[in-house]
Amino acid sequence: MTLGQRIKQLRVDKELNQPELAGAMGIEQSYLSKLENDKAFPSDEMFEKLLTALKMTVDDFIKGFDRTYIINHLSKLSFVKQHTEGLTQSNAKYLFKWIIVSSLMIAFGITLYMAGEKSWADASEFRVYYKSMGVVKKDEPLLLFEQDPERLPNDILARVSPETVHLSQKNGDFFVKSVDGGSRYYEYIRGGYTRSKSLNNWLRIIGMFIGVLGVVGLLIEPKIRRLRSIG
Repeated sequence: MTLGQRIKQLRVDKELNQPELAGAMGIEQSYLSKLENDKAFPSDEMFEKLLTALKMTVDDFIKGFDRTYIINHLSKLSFVKQHTEGLTQSNAKYLFKWIIVSSLMIAFGITLYMAGEKSWADASEFRVYYKSMGVVKKDEPLLLFEQDPERLPNDILARVSPETVHLSQKNGDFFVKSVDGGSRYYEYIRGGYTRSKSLNNWLRIIGMFIGVLGVVGLLIEPKIRRLRSIG
């Protein structure tokens, strides 16, 4: 579409004839006819009058043109040139932020993934484990189940019910705890730090997700650039 075709299109869309638009612009109808037939090119003052008569902004007016035509022809008009330069700078800032954010997402994602992979966020805790083989009834020896199983009667063997508990600190080599039916004798088994893998797994998952989003952002940046250029 040429400049003249655009002027004629807008005049028709607003249901104006040439004399009406020419009168609104304060120019001769013959000059408007030359503009619509691309036999004349408007000055900055004339272009401003055209926009005022059509009640349009520069942005609305140039939306009907190909970007190449705007650069090669319409940029001769100061209003259009300033507008396109402003858009170019705005797009450049937008795309620069897009690239920076995408790159930071990749870096942050990799950092989180490595934190999980190397267990940097070590959610470990100290645990001490004790084990009891069964409930000891009243008047029975506490070490009843610690004896050789071959020497125990069948009724006592039937009561064997191993149970392991863990504490945050060592409570001696053994301790006794009252339970229903008697008491349990807990003997120290082992102690040390145990590591929770769930936190590190989540760090890997979140890190990978953020990193992938960053990569996608960089991959679609050229498309975003083209779309904003067209706009």
